[in-house]
Amino acid sequence: MAQTESGAPPPEDSPGIGGDPTEHGASEPEEEPIAFLDRLIAFFIVIGPWSLLIVEVQELLGNRISDWTHNMILLAAIVIFLLVVGYLSKWVFRFRKKWHG
Repeated sequence: MAQTESGAPPPEDSPGIGGDPTEHGASEPEEEPIAFLDRLIAFFIVIGPWSLLIVEVQELLGNRISDWTHNMILLAAIVIFLLVVGYLSKWVFRFRKKWHG
């Protein structure tokens, strides 16, 4: 087993170069796309509790932080909300798929 001058293993031992394409996940089944209805259901499930949480945090912080910090926290909350909706929509999709067969 000869090594190159840089100390890296020879190309035949390097991952991702040559070999069987199925050993790197090429044969994994693709996920079904999540329907818009599932995303809409997830949105309506999350929007109520999320808005109450935002109101509570705003009341808790009050005037203790600057407007810029308040806006950055609100922006982060929106991004997290979208991530939660996306994750929950997968759960809704699986539930509806199991429910309808």
